[in-house]
Amino acid sequence: MSILNPMEENNSSVWKNFNEFSEEFFKKKKEENRREFELLVQSKIEAIEKGNQGCVKIVSRNYYTMFGKISLKIRCFKINGQFRYLADEILKLPDEKWLTKAKELLSILGITSEFANANRIFEEITGIKISDRGFANIVEKTGAEMYSYFESKEPSELNLTDSVLTAEVRKNVIKPRYYLEVDGTMVGLKGGKFKEAKVGVIFAESEHFSLSNKRNYIREKEYISTMNSRQKFIDLMYLSYCEKVGYQPHELSILGDGAKWIWSMADKYYPNAIQILDFYHVSEYIWKVARQAFPDNQKSQKEWSDIQLNLLKSSRAGEITLEFKIDTPELKEAIKNLKSYLKNNKNRIDYKTYLEKGLMIGSGVIESSNKKVVGQRLKQAGMFWSKLGANSVMTLRACYLSSSDNWKNFWKQHAA
Repeated sequence: MSILNPMEENNSSVWKNFNEFSEEFFKKKKEENRREFELLVQSKIEAIEKGNQGCVKIVSRNYYTMFGKISLKIRCFKINGQFRYLADEILKLPDEKWLTKAKELLSILGITSEFANANRIFEEITGIKISDRGFANIVEKTGAEMYSYFESKEPSELNLTDSVLTAEVRKNVIKPRYYLEVDGTMVGLKGGKFKEAKVGVIFAESEHFSLSNKRNYIREKEYISTMNSRQKFIDLMYLSYCEKVGYQPHELSILGDGAKWIWSMADKYYPNAIQILDFYHVSEYIWKVARQAFPDNQKSQKEWSDIQLNLLKSSRAGEITLEFKIDTPELKEAIKNLKSYLKNNKNRIDYKTYLEKGLMIGSGVIESSNKKVVGQRLKQAGMFWSKLGANSVMTLRACYLSSSDNWKNFWKQHAA
């Protein structure tokens, strides 16, 4: 009795194991569909080639499809002194052996799980067998293609400064508020080296929801990530900003840590933006002083830190108390670093004004973006990457996890 014929006469039970039956049924139908598709395409090729003279050779081609791998035979003709594949010309057979949907599925699995596991799942779904290294190569190549796709796009021109007349007309119009956050995270490369991956996120305040005191949710956001130079990242960030915001008048706030390049980018590309130093990073500097000033007293550390942080939230950084009973080299260093940090960012710590306007002062969104786009896939235990591999995977992940149509548009362009 065949497991695929549970209703056979004299069969005492419908099936012995439903899971086993469903898996066998799926395999059988998948192979039937693959074979039917292969025969259908081959018959169309032969119908086009029929009756033509001057065949000089027959080539075999493999194509990887959602049905599995299909093998086709195509004739090359010499017509009027030219070598021509008539089936290619009429049926528009692709130059690449990977059909778009199969390659898209492979890419999604490859950026979601480690390559060996992703390859196993891909084979189970499609029946296509390739090596783990071959699987990784396809993901890396696709990521590089996507990166080039974004690099080739031009940002739309934005009028960042309203004219006097336009400003007068719009003065009573509430502008939508957007946030742009930037940070970096280190990724392990082959050879024991580490390199910073730069990550950015753009979202509208209207898409930000508080689920609890400690948990927020952003419904729509745009991620940007690359291992390449800062300028490359800045260009990609600006492109995404233009696509996200468009031509509408808006208010933009940029949150980041004390990295100078972030604020240089803000000054040059977003001159009208409100620059906000991430409150969490300032808090770290405060707590470093507290731990050195009260090394064995956690209660005093918290009491002193709470007072200073409240002064910061009240935009009274100049009143922070930095005189203590002890005087150690470590404490001096912590105080020096705090003073320098506040001085270098004095125009970005007006937290009282920010809070009164209802602006976010913490860059928790970018911290979670770092983990989601880079950490969850590229920073698992024992993982080391080539720069190309890391950049390809994070490019694909950033696009796939974003809310825009960029993922869909890339594959549409790829199919064309």
